Amino acid sequence: MRSETPFEGDLGDDIGYVRIWSPSEVDESYERYEMAESLSSEWFPVGTNMGGEMIAINVGAQDSALYLLPFLGMSDEIPILRCQSYEELIAAVRAHAR
Repeated sequence: MRSETPFEGDLGDDIGYVRIWSPSEVDESYERYEMAESLSSEWFPVGTNMGGEMIAINVGAQDSALYLLPFLGMSDEIPILRCQSYEELIAAVRAHAR
């Protein structure tokens, strides 16, 4: 999903409401939320649930599961599994677009 156009919408009960950031929004959010100082390097943010949590991939993991991490405090001690894989998220976005 290499698009400069972000996605925002409700992907149903399993994934919920999401906003997937465009590449430029990832950069802007990294600066705005000072992620370099607060977020460990194992997490790569890809969006938000618009409810105070970011959606992030654990880059050190062997899978591409997506987790919710709080923006405030950016604690990665208790990530909440949101989606089993990035591919599952993209499939849900594409299905939503139909």
